[in-house]
Amino acid sequence: MDLHANKVWLPGAVSCLLFFGFYFMFPGYTNFGRYGFLFISIPYLAVMPFVGALGAYLSRGMKGSVVERILSALFPVFTFAALCAVRIVYGLFFEREPYTLPHFLLGLFMTLIFIIVGGLFLVLGAWPFCRNGKFKPSDSSH
Repeated sequence: MDLHANKVWLPGAVSCLLFFGFYFMFPGYTNFGRYGFLFISIPYLAVMPFVGALGAYLSRGMKGSVVERILSALFPVFTFAALCAVRIVYGLFFEREPYTLPHFLLGLFMTLIFIIVGGLFLVLGAWPFCRNGKFKPSDSSH
């Protein structure tokens, strides 16, 4: 079984580190709002296409296929989903306070919003790097 370490994991890890670097540089821009509603701000969304483009660009530079480029661009989403799964297990078994259903549903809602909205913006940034290079623009200088 080939894990595609050079074409997916390495570019994905670089883009994920860039995303988390921006995420922790601007922690006040992404929060849950005053009443628990998820608020994703413009600076957060503006970073996502660049992170996706970086992952796809690095994967393309390592001769990755189109699927591998998209997977490396979506790596921050997969990492965030794994971190939320670890957080759920921690909340269920290791926190002193009981893990309530509204607490769980809010975390699940936050994860799904991040996966859907963040994934769309990551793929939007990766889209220009997903061509195979067979497209040649016509010479219009005639």
